[in-house]
Amino acid sequence: MSRTPRIEGENLFYHIFNRGIEKRKIFFNDDDHSLMLDLMFETAADFDVEIHTYALMPNHFHFFIKTLQPNLCRFMHSSMNKFVKKYNRLNDRVGRLFQGPYKAIIVDSNEYGHILSRYIHLNWARAYGNKRLSLERRFNALNEYQWSSYRVFAGLESPRWPVKTKDILDDFGDSPLLQHSNYAQYVKDGLLKEINPFADVVAKTILGGDGFVRSIKELLKNSKRHDETANHLALSILAPKICDVIDAVESEYNTPADLFLTPRPVKTPKFKNVAEARKLFLWAAAKACVGRLTLKQIAFHAGDVSPAAVATARNRVDNLKLSSDSINFHCKSILNRLNLSENALPSDNWTTSFKELQLYKSKFGHCLVPVDYPPNKSLGNWVAAQKLIYQNFDELKNPILLHRFDRLKSLNPSWIKNENENDWNEMFLNLKAFKRLFGHCNVPSNWEINPELADWVAIQRKEYYNKNLDSYSQKKLQALGLF
Repeated sequence: MSRTPRIEGENLFYHIFNRGIEKRKIFFNDDDHSLMLDLMFETAADFDVEIHTYALMPNHFHFFIKTLQPNLCRFMHSSMNKFVKKYNRLNDRVGRLFQGPYKAIIVDSNEYGHILSRYIHLNWARAYGNKRLSLERRFNALNEYQWSSYRVFAGLESPRWPVKTKDILDDFGDSPLLQHSNYAQYVKDGLLKEINPFADVVAKTILGGDGFVRSIKELLKNSKRHDETANHLALSILAPKICDVIDAVESEYNTPADLFLTPRPVKTPKFKNVAEARKLFLWAAAKACVGRLTLKQIAFHAGDVSPAAVATARNRVDNLKLSSDSINFHCKSILNRLNLSENALPSDNWTTSFKELQLYKSKFGHCLVPVDYPPNKSLGNWVAAQKLIYQNFDELKNPILLHRFDRLKSLNPSWIKNENENDWNEMFLNLKAFKRLFGHCNVPSNWEINPELADWVAIQRKEYYNKNLDSYSQKKLQALGLF
């Protein structure tokens, strides 16, 4: 099941909720309830988080919180870890407690704060054991329930935990007595009609008006403070609608959409570029609408062609961009019309692997990824494939492959035997000079004259003993006597 992206920011409100694994009961007694609330409020104080409303149900929980710092993930990770560990120890159990990661919806508190607080508080009155009771008895059950913040909001008890009621209650009257009374009536009125605030949630993540949604989109674009394991949902928030892509291509080529949305567009004296417009429409839709639409859905808008046809058109235009200034110009112009840039588009598989190789190089100082590299076996296989592709560089004609080759060269991998071999050969010549001076290849780790050579030698030895060194480098170093 997909999860909501953890978009983080200062002074953001969130509705946080989760339920027990397989919908099992979590809270069996007062100790279980108190443990959850003790740890949530204790951790909230540590992380500068405000808790505005809460409700603990037998098999799930709700919290309405505000993060004063962009630290939602750290706050929830800390509080949930503490709770599960202590809960398991106290209840003599092991393993997972919740059905999956917590859900987090960003909320426009000005527009939805009241409605959401009422929704959270009404959970107990609408629980299975109470929903068949009369209105008055359900309201009485809510007044008596001690594991939500409702009793504090209604003035029925002093807060046992430092729940922040002021932001909501200030809108219900000028005095505490009036605020408590009016809020209690507001909640009671909610029993008469079913209001689901989550019907307006955008991309499973944002609850607010158009302006609020735009502000969160800007936060996503500019700060990139979100959980990368859920980037697919972040894309669905930022991705343009297919109608916007159609409008952009229509304006770019001054060609009616009806002409380029047909599978076999016909060129006319007035609209000579209709075939090119179709190619770039398929390219832009496949590139920019990922997350919002599947290739199959895009194909439907393009005359109900196959998803493979969309993918093929996307790849062909990517290829053409590298050899045609005109196509490249139109691609950039269409993205500009959509308020996007190339950097804002989701990475293809090759680019994703290239970025992983960059991280590997920054960590280990080389690009010799083992095929069975434990943390990321797919990266090892990808590197092996790149070695095979670029062994015969002179025979490469495909513009995309040549472009990728240039990107790989920037990392100076020793397995690309072209201009990048110079760096490796320079260190090899330094080692030869060291051997002429001292009669061996044992460069001291603290050799002040050339500390880079010592590091390089250590890497070559490590790769050799781990059987990761390519045959070209191995033969030269063996001949020199390093191994």
